Amino acid sequence: MNLREADHLVESWWREFGEDWWRDHGQAMEGAHRGMGLARSRPKTGVRIEDCRKIVGQRYGVDKDEMLSKSRPRNVARPRQMAMKLARELAGRSSPDIALHFRRDHTTVLHAIRAVRAREANSDVIRGEMDNFRLTLLTYKFQREVATV
Repeated sequence: MNLREADHLVESWWREFGEDWWRDHGQAMEGAHRGMGLARSRPKTGVRIEDCRKIVGQRYGVDKDEMLSKSRPRNVARPRQMAMKLARELAGRSSPDIALHFRRDHTTVLHAIRAVRAREANSDVIRGEMDNFRLTLLTYKFQREVATV
């Protein structure tokens, strides 16, 4: 089984069992990937995709359901794109992994990363927002770790 086949299998399980199952069994799935020699690079920051979705959603007033919906208005799509780019940078996850968490196709994640990168290059405001999100997410991750000790 190659990585693409494994991702297809995980995606079909996601559709079958839903997010609660994934949250409970995700680590086992990562272990299965490693066991098959398909280990993915792990983030060095410890930030989770859910953290990115949550922090960006709170800032822009977009709840989890809207973030995961098929909705495409700018006030939902832009924060979703920002969360996807942050997930790629800070969580270090692959586009297919991020796509699963946002109920999208991996090409949508690639588009989001490119779109946010272009907006950051053209706007000091967006670049500042993204920098604030990066700092917030790294701080949030640290607070989560301290709370579990």
